[in-house]
Amino acid sequence: MTQDRIWLVRSSGKILGPYGFEEVAALIGAHEVSILDEIRDPDSRWNFVREHKKFSKLVNEIRTKEAQFLDQETETGARSKTVKDYDLSDELTPRPAAIPAPQRPAEKVTQTPSYSVSGTSSRESFRNWFLGLVLTSLVFFGLYLFEFHRDIDQKSMSADDFIKIAKLNKSTGSYERALEFYRKAEALGPLDLYSKMQMASLLIEVNNQTLEARKIVDDVLAKVSGSDAARTEAQLIQGLSYFREANYLQAEQIYKSILFSDAKQSEARANIGLIHLMRSEFDAANRELLTLQKEGYSEPMMALASSFISLGLNENKPDADVLKTAIEDLDRLNRRSAEYRLEAQLIKAVVAQKLQDSNRAEKTIEALLEDDPNLSRDHIHNLFLDRQLVSWERLSMYCDFLTSKLKEGPISRGLSSYCSFQKEETNLAIKKIEEARNQFPKSGLLIGLHAYYLLSTHRLAEGKQLAEEVLESSQLAKRVYAEVCLEQKDWGCAEKSWSDVMASQVGDAGALRALAFIQYSKHSPERALDFIKTGLVKAPNYKPLLDLRTRLDNP
Repeated sequence: MTQDRIWLVRSSGKILGPYGFEEVAALIGAHEVSILDEIRDPDSRWNFVREHKKFSKLVNEIRTKEAQFLDQETETGARSKTVKDYDLSDELTPRPAAIPAPQRPAEKVTQTPSYSVSGTSSRESFRNWFLGLVLTSLVFFGLYLFEFHRDIDQKSMSADDFIKIAKLNKSTGSYERALEFYRKAEALGPLDLYSKMQMASLLIEVNNQTLEARKIVDDVLAKVSGSDAARTEAQLIQGLSYFREANYLQAEQIYKSILFSDAKQSEARANIGLIHLMRSEFDAANRELLTLQKEGYSEPMMALASSFISLGLNENKPDADVLKTAIEDLDRLNRRSAEYRLEAQLIKAVVAQKLQDSNRAEKTIEALLEDDPNLSRDHIHNLFLDRQLVSWERLSMYCDFLTSKLKEGPISRGLSSYCSFQKEETNLAIKKIEEARNQFPKSGLLIGLHAYYLLSTHRLAEGKQLAEEVLESSQLAKRVYAEVCLEQKDWGCAEKSWSDVMASQVGDAGALRALAFIQYSKHSPERALDFIKTGLVKAPNYKPLLDLRTRLDNP
């Protein structure tokens, strides 16, 4: 074994390696190792390839290529494609060989491709049907054993078992559940340093418990050396805890101490830029974040931060060219990632209004109000970056600005209600939408929003009935109707309705997840995986897809 062959890869339950760094890079580039697989060297613990600092450049290159591919697909008419037209292997590891999967018919199919995901073809043999049944049984049995969203007898489980479950939940964005299992592990004995840091990060993300998190990382910092990668991670969490408390001076000092040891540490530099933004130091923020972007740091938050800088620098004397560039950047961000699409649409409308283009601002808000209001919450975000900049508590000032500038009508009234909903003021949002509908009773936009609010408060029958009135004119109403069918396990209705959503919103992650879940529930895991893979190419951080993929991959 040569000295540099130090990397182990955990893929589909198997340990591969050891490999050299270049060998791993080649495997990732050939899609034989996924960025969703785990990797480690002798100095670190298991971590996802996509989250490992030493592979960040390679991961960014892969995602950039995918984004360029998707941009080209959009420009050349990708809306005519079906799930089967996409290359599903980009970020994902092939199905483990040990898991039997039902085979599809070998003969050529000549019918026109569609989004229909109806049941298994009658031409498939009894043997393949039986194998599918066995696979499904294994999946459900595995879920029972691993306690993934199910209750099991935990009395016989060890701290290591709880930590494994916590890591699994964290990887799919189930942060509350991950924190719960770290707590269970801690109750059985002291956590290792890595698990302590994971728990500290979750304490900030889930409960905003900055003081408790800081106590944990202070203990970690007392036990690790200055060159240990764990030290940097602990300091990032420590800095974030002060950032959340608006103690910008202390947070900045910690980030600068990280940069003293590693001048290229991206999250530390990005957070310093965000601190400048929070202080309205727009020139300083621009210098820091522009340098990061030129170096290839592709974190979606940076594009949003740049738009805030453009607004700040042009508050008094708007520069039309700068603001137009900001709109182009936001459009480019939305083509490449849905992670912050809602926030980006709101800021784009603000920029358009600053350019005195009220028509464009209204169309942008209309598109925002037809989108999935839960989209941002359903994405895994970088937990080392402070996201107060895009919290709806802070964004509400832009909501107020737009509602005061746009003409009185369903769009402005809908936006006012929508922003209350995003701030988790649901009762106020419902009150506002009811008042708006009294004034504009035929507005499909307002009816769609009202139906969504009813769905979010578990008034399924009312939401479905209301959505049914405007299915032809409201994209959000279509989504509400489809989701109620899914919740009620009316698979025929759900399949048709979500296929309709997909037909009008190609590549929609929520629709792909729903169609995958239908196949999963109908005991067709292979067909479910097709939809999951397609969705993860477009939205690799989409929690519901990651959750469902984990159910399939952990029998």
